[in-house]
Amino acid sequence: MDFYEFLKKDEAAEYVKRVGIEYRFDCYHENVIEGCHRLADFLEAFDKDFGKARLVFEKNCVENKYGRSCFKLGNYTMIGRGGDKNLQDAYKAFKLGCEYDDGASCHNAGLMHQTKRREGKEDFVEAAKLLEHGCDLDYVNSCQILSTMYITGKPGLEKDMAKAFKAGFKACEGGHMYACANISQMYKRGDGVQQSDELAAKYKEKAKELYQKVTEFDQQELKFGE
Repeated sequence: MDFYEFLKKDEAAEYVKRVGIEYRFDCYHENVIEGCHRLADFLEAFDKDFGKARLVFEKNCVENKYGRSCFKLGNYTMIGRGGDKNLQDAYKAFKLGCEYDDGASCHNAGLMHQTKRREGKEDFVEAAKLLEHGCDLDYVNSCQILSTMYITGKPGLEKDMAKAFKAGFKACEGGHMYACANISQMYKRGDGVQQSDELAAKYKEKAKELYQKVTEFDQQELKFGE
């Protein structure tokens, strides 16, 4: 390592230290909500202090009602990062985040109802409510899963192709490849929407374009890793 490289490394360390001080001041002294979330992310990414990060996420979720922090708290609690693992407490964090309009929190809470992680039983009606909220908040994966639930129907949740189309269309417009493929088929068959070969072809082509983008990205990732 030459002197210039050492200097760059030393300057980077000093910069990271200053950023940490700034975030701590924003959170602990000014109680800036976004600042507290940034501090927790900093503790996670740079200090690797997951216990402290979890405490800051919890404070920002419960006291400051910041949905993104509730989402991170839920993830930490679900896997036992920085503290105990507890699925029910994780659900409570996701539910709070959803109430504070964080789409990812709504999504995870909905999935927990769908996959028996909420009190060991499925509740597709509650799952649909939470996923619908996530979809309304433009969380694309919630729209897609909600759409497929209405396509097939679930216990307590009747098949509804009109609702399936509505959620699926939003997922497609948000760039979800499989949603566009489903929308193409729904237009082709007239399921939940007026039949249209022209629109079926349009959304089939859109699904292909999205697939191509994913494939190109995967190839770039592969080359980068070589």
